[in-house]
Amino acid sequence: MKKTLLTLILLTTSIVSTHAIELECNTPRKNIVLKLDKNKLKLDGRFPAETIVQRSKVVGNSLSKIFYIGGDKHTLHIENTTAFNEFNDYINIKSRQGHEMTYPVECKRI
Repeated sequence: MKKTLLTLILLTTSIVSTHAIELECNTPRKNIVLKLDKNKLKLDGRFPAETIVQRSKVVGNSLSKIFYIGGDKHTLHIENTTAFNEFNDYINIKSRQGHEMTYPVECKRI
């Protein structure tokens, strides 16, 4: 019983704890400016908004954050959080109608 309880607590703790990182990312033309502060995300640019990240996925140094603004699904993907690279880091925006746009992003820690 104690082993099961301890295992459950450890699993729950690892699922709840996310990769706490503070970033500022923007597209090359600065149409979209993202400010990520732990699990809060602020979107500046043409359509400013603020939201909470719904899902996070961390694999090694890779980080993906999924959030919804105005019914559109936004996916911020950072390939390597220790060395940012605009060729591998991107934001993907998918509308309700299924239209999808992907923009490279330049990121830096704040």
